[in-house]
Amino acid sequence: MLGIAVSNPIAAWVTSKWGYTLLNAVVGGCLEVLATGLMTRWNADTSRAEAVIVLIILGFGQGAVLIGLLMSAQVAVPPLQVGVVTGLAIFIQTVGDIFGIAVFAAVYINQLSSLLMADQSIPAETVGIILSDVQSIRKELGAEQAAEVVEIYAKSLQNGWWLMFAASVALVAFTCMSRQHKFDKGN
Repeated sequence: MLGIAVSNPIAAWVTSKWGYTLLNAVVGGCLEVLATGLMTRWNADTSRAEAVIVLIILGFGQGAVLIGLLMSAQVAVPPLQVGVVTGLAIFIQTVGDIFGIAVFAAVYINQLSSLLMADQSIPAETVGIILSDVQSIRKELGAEQAAEVVEIYAKSLQNGWWLMFAASVALVAFTCMSRQHKFDKGN
């Protein structure tokens, strides 16, 4: 949220200063590629500081992309249709977020369930308890087994991080193929 809160007004200023809209989306998309690429390296031993820094970079990218794509849509239509295209762009971004989260969660939960079930050292009933309540790891398992389960949780997130990386790369590719619209300084 910090990254979005800072980069969004900066991106708007860049657009108002030079009139270019897609520049923000391309730069923001590149920041997202960088951040999600770094996220693919995350594991159970990743420090909190690294996670916070990477997430701030991701937020900077998202803020620039959001304003860049929204303003590109607004400048591409006649003034009477700006309200319609603004609502449509925000709706599409929201639906994309919903589907992205749902796909990430499905990939994560499926991988987590598979890895936990494959681990023969954890009883099946304990796996069910762990899947329903992550806090039960400390209650149900010893320190060594708990560390092993935390590693499984981290490993389960890897496919989701790669999915986010692929989506970020696609965002940059499609944005680079988009038509750049420039605000007319006279309007």
